[in-house]
Amino acid sequence: MTQIHFKKMKELIEEYNERIKNSLQTISENCKEHCFQFNTGELVPFTGKDSEKNCPAWQRLWRPFKQISSPVVYWFQLTSDTNPADVFEAAKKCKEAQVADETFRYLPALKKNGGTTSKTLYVGCCASTKFDARMFWHFGYYKVGQTQGLQLCHWSRPLAADISIHVLQLPPEAKDLVYVYEKLVAQKLTPIIGK
Repeated sequence: MTQIHFKKMKELIEEYNERIKNSLQTISENCKEHCFQFNTGELVPFTGKDSEKNCPAWQRLWRPFKQISSPVVYWFQLTSDTNPADVFEAAKKCKEAQVADETFRYLPALKKNGGTTSKTLYVGCCASTKFDARMFWHFGYYKVGQTQGLQLCHWSRPLAADISIHVLQLPPEAKDLVYVYEKLVAQKLTPIIGK
């Protein structure tokens, strides 16, 4: 009886392996790439709801962001000569200066030593969140500061750094794998901000 049970389980696993293999092939064949560029000097300070309406970068990018559906893996890349150490220090100062009041902004984790020379600012993913909403948090214009994001308008404007946002849009079959892909991309790119 036990041998039959193991045999059936082995057949079931082989069947699922074939399904996974087919899903991975579909994912590989149906990825779309997008790239968006802006300069952090274009960002405007957050002064409350609708601040983004005065931001040239946001006004230029939000419609294209809206066209992208999840799941996605994305990363922010420094394309100017901005020193990664300066980026780390600016984010660190913002994080340390905050108090838990209406101005609080929840930034992702910072590396303990900050000694990276990586030009990758951050790596993230969206499994089901709308991509434009996720970017809204990263730009720092969402009214709820406890929603984690880069909060760029709160600390990066003086750097006037050129940034490219690279987006790998995956087919729906990748929804459960998007976190694995995010981790693999982050391990490869070693971002300044985030784990």
